[in-house]
Amino acid sequence: MPMIWLSKLLIPEGRSERLYRDLRDTVKAEIIPALEQAGFAQGENPMCPKPSARTKVYNPHGLFRRGRAGHDDLIEIVYDDWSYPEFYLILGVAPYEGVIVWGKPFPYERMGTSESPELFSLSSSVRSFRPFLLLWPFQDERNIPRVVDHAVKLLPQVFDWFDNGVVGPNLFGGRNDDSVDRALDDTKS
Repeated sequence: MPMIWLSKLLIPEGRSERLYRDLRDTVKAEIIPALEQAGFAQGENPMCPKPSARTKVYNPHGLFRRGRAGHDDLIEIVYDDWSYPEFYLILGVAPYEGVIVWGKPFPYERMGTSESPELFSLSSSVRSFRPFLLLWPFQDERNIPRVVDHAVKLLPQVFDWFDNGVVGPNLFGGRNDDSVDRALDDTKS
């Protein structure tokens, strides 16, 4: 039986929803102010101007943008609600000249992190920030603030990547796949 369904069976009804809500509330109280202090503005994801109920669950905070010379820095906070309560910080850049996605021009104004020519995620492991390593009944709500605080302590790696191109030990990813290229790079060939 897949772990996803096993965890749904083992977590009592209502407990999982409460854990997700507590995790989202703690992220909203701790991480979002830190991003705003660093100059990021919270807004809707241009790819989802009218988010579905499903999108509101896994990406309730929208897209964070910070204008720079030549591009915007982008951050999305994404939750996984299929198995354990966990979240990821997804990082990217939106060049003002736009990008080429699957061979077609894609304008800067519509870009989210998935269209970024460079795509990284910040996490405490290869997976995510996960407050609970074990299934219920071992899940303890007291782990949520500890894990979110750990994510806040790792935010300098995010800012260092945006400011200096330094890939810290908790950043995973790199160049987006071959379907995305900077628009200017495409004109040089």
